Order: sequence, then structure tokens, then C-alpha cells
Amino acid sequence: MSGRKASSINSDGGVCHIIRDRERCTNLHDSKALTRQYCKDVEEAGYQFVGPRPHFICKVHRTLVDNAIASYSVGQSAIGDNYELDFPQPDFSVLNTTSLSKYCKHYKLPEGASKQELLEIVQSHFAREPVSEHGDILSFSAKIRVEREEEAIKAMTGRQ
Repeated sequence: MSGRKASSINSDGGVCHIIRDRERCTNLHDSKALTRQYCKDVEEAGYQFVGPRPHFICKVHRTLVDNAIASYSVGQSAIGDNYELDFPQPDFSVLNTTSLSKYCKHYKLPEGASKQELLEIVQSHFAREPVSEHGDILSFSAKIRVEREEEAIKAMTGRQ
């Protein structure tokens, strides 16, 4: 390879290699190629790459991934491998039997005979569901951005 570094071979125009929600990042990337381990960390944080290695990412995505790694590492080191954050649980007891049955049907859970059985099944299932705070926040902000863009297009074209 004529002695050139991997970072100087990159022919993508200097654009970040991250894809999120089927859209490629348009920020310019830095010149430091990612290690294999860091690429795994990026993918665990919910991102995908464009094309084969070497991969390069922009400062924004590097910061997001570093924060995700740091928060995960802090949680593991401080509490252990099986840590759980204490989030308030919703009060499912205010739901009627029909709503609890629909929840069970939607998630293909066994349906209990009484409201109390349904309540226990739903609460147990909800407590076991994994939560990706970072991914959920990014998905929510992307949804808001798309909705705002759609509203702006409707306003510009005069459609309702």
C-alpha cells in the first residue's frame, strides 16, 4: 500500500460513515480510523456503518458513542453486571379488564381469568421489557424532526 495510512485512503469525500434510521450522517468525519472494538461499541450503541472498514465518524457521533460507553461502564462498575435502574412503574390497576386483555393479546401473553391475574401478568411483562434510553431518545427526536419537516412541507405547498 505504498506506505500511506488507512485514514488517507478514504475516498468517501470525508463524510461520516454512520447510518441512523436509514439516513446517512452528512457531517465531516475526523481523520482517525476506528478500531474493531470501537466499531463494536458503535454498533452496540445502535448505529450502523456505510461500507467496509476502515470506518470514520464525525465528532458528534464520537461524543454520543463515548457517552453511551461511559454511562454503561459506570453503571456496570458501580453496581455490577446485572444492574437495574429504578424507574417508576405505571399503575396498570387503573386499566379495565378489556385493556389488560388487549395488552396480553398484543404481546402474546397468557390471558388470565380475573382482572388480578391479568394485572400480575401485565406488570411482570412490563417490568422485564428492556429499555434503551439512548435509542428511545434518538428515535423520539427523529420522529419530531420528521413531523416538523412534514408540517413545513404542507405549509409551503398549502396542503392540509
